[in-house]
Amino acid sequence: MSKLADIQHLFTEALNKFGHVDIVVNNAGVGIFKPHAEITEEEFDHTLALNTKGAFFILQQAARHITDNGRIVNISVAGTAAPFALAGLNNGSRAAADQFTLSLGKELGSRGITVNNVALGLTRTEGLDKSPPREIREKVEPQIPLGRLGEPEDIADIVAFMQP
Repeated sequence: MSKLADIQHLFTEALNKFGHVDIVVNNAGVGIFKPHAEITEEEFDHTLALNTKGAFFILQQAARHITDNGRIVNISVAGTAAPFALAGLNNGSRAAADQFTLSLGKELGSRGITVNNVALGLTRTEGLDKSPPREIREKVEPQIPLGRLGEPEDIADIVAFMQP
C-alpha cells in the first residue's frame, strides 16, 4: 500500500467485484520504535512510504470512488497526540495522515461521507512481540485507562460503530 499503482489496482478490483465502494478502512502501516539518532534512511523512507504516502493515496482513491453517504476510516496511533520516546518516526508519519483525514472530511462532508481517524494505543497483535520494545510496553501499559492493552476486537467494534 505504499505504491499508487497498487492502491489503484485494489480499488479497481473492489469496483469490479462489488460495483461500488461504501466503506474504506485504511489499516496499512508500519511502526519503527528506536532512538531518533539510530533511524536509517531506509527505515525513514519505508515508514513514510507506507504511513504517509500510502495513506494519502488510499484516501485520494477513496474520495474518487466512494459512494455518497459512505464511510472512510483511517487507522492511526494515539502517539500523534500523546507521544512517547522512541516513537518519533512512527508518530510523525501518522500525524501527516491524521491531517489528510481531517481535511478530506471537510471536502466530502457535503456528500454525506464521514471521514474519521481511529487513534490506537498499544494493541495486542502478533506484531506487538516485535515492536515496540518491552521496556516501552512496560511504561505505557500502566497508563492505559482500562488497565490493559487494546485487543483487535476493540478496534473492530469502533470501526463498526461508525457505520450507518
